[in-house]
Parts: sequence; C-alpha cells; structure tokens
Amino acid sequence: MQIASWGFRDINNIGVNSPPGALLCDGRMGSLWLAAYMSIPLYRCEAWTIEEDLRKRIEAFEMWIFRRMLSISWTLKVSNEEVLRRVNQRRELLHTIKIRKVAYLGHVC
Repeated sequence: MQIASWGFRDINNIGVNSPPGALLCDGRMGSLWLAAYMSIPLYRCEAWTIEEDLRKRIEAFEMWIFRRMLSISWTLKVSNEEVLRRVNQRRELLHTIKIRKVAYLGHVC
C-alpha cells in the first residue's frame, strides 16, 4: 500500500490548478484518476493472503484516495459514508481483489 500511495502522490499533479473536487465533476477525469490509482494496489493481488490487518489497510487506502480526490483534510470530521456519497462510489477495491483471486484460482487449477 505504501508504493501505491507514492504513486498517487506522483500522479496527483494532474489537477493542481483545479478547485477541490473539480476532478470528480467531469466523469472522464474521475474515471481517469480511479483507473490510474486503483491499478497500483491491484498489482499481483491474486497471490495475496488477505487477513484482517491487510483488509483494513486496503479499505483505509481506498478511503484515503477518495479523500485526496476531494481535497478533504484529515483534520475535518467527515465520515466515510459521506465521502463515498460525495464521490458517488462504493468500496470496490477489496471486492475486485476477491474476484481476481477467484479468477486466478480457476486459471491455475
């Protein structure tokens, strides 16, 4: 997850001059951000053993990305549900990892 957050910070300059949350108003730019940022933590996820600690870190990383996209400071008291409502998304990263693991299992066996 650390490498993914570094990648997020490197790509974060795409919308430097945009007002907070403006990148999500245009559906194409929001999709571009999600495609760019979610591909990093999904690299080789098929071989991971997902335990409780890793599951929590994956969910925290996903929320961290959404909060960064909306320019929500960590000091603000904004619930995760409110952030998901603002970006009009659901938590999908863990679900995507599980689907990829099942597909990989079918490919290997």
